[in-house]
Formats: sequence, structure tokens, C-alpha cells
Amino acid sequence: MMFIKIMIDSDASPVKDIVIDEAKKHGLKVVLVASYAHYSTKIHPAHVETIYVDSAKEAADYRIMQLLQKDDILITQDYGLASLALGKKAKVLHHKGFEYDNDNIA
Repeated sequence: MMFIKIMIDSDASPVKDIVIDEAKKHGLKVVLVASYAHYSTKIHPAHVETIYVDSAKEAADYRIMQLLQKDDILITQDYGLASLALGKKAKVLHHKGFEYDNDNIA
């Protein structure tokens, strides 16, 4: 059985805490992907996993794409990453709340 997870491109995401709280209400796992440059000692609840990658350009994007599966939810403000994620049939949201799709990605 496959479980849907929420992935956050979290280096610059202002909605991490809101998403973590809402995901808990719905029994969803949250995966935060960030560079070591944004390392935090903050302790998150058990349903949250934090993955750190090196600070190389696009390192977080590459890791997200390795982990992202069909029907997962990705939150990002990166249009390039959003475009790739749509190709994997993920649901992709901007942190301002709108959903990326094949009609508005350009």
C-alpha cells in the first residue's frame, strides 16, 4: 500500500509549521528537504522527517525528485521543480495556496 506524503522545498518556505499542523490532523507524513545552510535544531513531531542536502545549486530539488511519487503533495515556489513534479503526477502547490498545473506552469 502506498501512502501519500507532503514534501516541502523548505529552504525558504514560510508555511512549514502550518503544513505540519494540518498534516497531523489528517494523518499525513511531512518530509522537509533543506540544505545544510538552513540547518535547524528545531524538534518536529514524529510525523515529520527532515532531510538535509549539501548547499549545491539544485541539490534539494534533485533529492525531492528522487523521493517524490505519484499523488504525493509538493509545496514549492520553484517553477522549475514544480514542472518536474507535475511530470511525476504529483499535486504541486505554491506556498501562497495556488495549485500548479499544466495550464499555468508556463
